[in-house]
Amino acid sequence: MSGSDQTVNAEAVSLLKRQAARRPEFFNEAGLDQLFSVVIELAAEVWVQRERIYAIEAVSSEAGLAEKIEAWQPSQAQSEQLAEMRHTMFQSLFRTIDTGVPPVSDIGETADPVPPGSHPR
Repeated sequence: MSGSDQTVNAEAVSLLKRQAARRPEFFNEAGLDQLFSVVIELAAEVWVQRERIYAIEAVSSEAGLAEKIEAWQPSQAQSEQLAEMRHTMFQSLFRTIDTGVPPVSDIGETADPVPPGSHPR
């Protein structure tokens, strides 16, 4: 491969990386795109939570735990953990508006900021 071919290849790779890193644009107004990104991230978050709740309710109902779940009240430590989880979620949602950084594309990271097994329930 000649020097000019390598330069063309490097430029092509650079262009492809820049295009892949660009945030998709849906509207002419940047603010609308940011709002749309937040709505899509919220929708993904809601779906993950609905699916998880469905599974938890099905398993708990089969195990006869539905009444215990309905009566559950968080401890002080659990309340603090929930507050931190809420704070992390809102930081994730609003970073698109605050910094222009696109939302995390891996739904698992945005939907569940706390490692599995450390949920308050």
